[in-house]
Amino acid sequence: MQALIFIFQNVFYFFAVLFLLRFFMQAFRVSFVTSIGQFILKLTQFWVVPLRKMVPSFFNLDWASLLGALTMVLIFYVVRLFLQNTVILNWQAFLGIFALMVLIALLRLILNVFIFSILLFAIMSWVNPMHPIMQTLCAFVRPILKPIQRIVPVISGIDLSPVVALLVLQALLLFLPNA
Repeated sequence: MQALIFIFQNVFYFFAVLFLLRFFMQAFRVSFVTSIGQFILKLTQFWVVPLRKMVPSFFNLDWASLLGALTMVLIFYVVRLFLQNTVILNWQAFLGIFALMVLIALLRLILNVFIFSILLFAIMSWVNPMHPIMQTLCAFVRPILKPIQRIVPVISGIDLSPVVALLVLQALLLFLPNA
């Protein structure tokens, strides 16, 4: 049973990450012209295009993409409940706790997306800074690193803002309970 839950979690979280990437790439004005951008657009079109007819954009944010990520996490938790044969005695308390668990899982996923992106950006900047993915990564992590770069100066040509960002994001993860 654990193997089946593991497979479902990876499939649903894969799509949730794609929806989150689409949401944040649009929010941060990252170009979708690259191969990664096209990959994300093509794999999320099935959900975002129909949902945009019902969920309008506010403040230039693509709420349909964020709702797609939330839905994928929600579906996974429902599937997990059924696979674990969970018995629910008090539906009112359960629904409140369940909604909170799904939101916490989505927040943890958002933090992990940024941690992985910043880590990948830092490694790629050392290994191959001219790689085509660097333009997309730089635009994606810039809104997080820019405020830190104003506070933490570059020391001997080394930018420590990714290290500080990773520490802050990891600390935020510590405060969120495992759902």
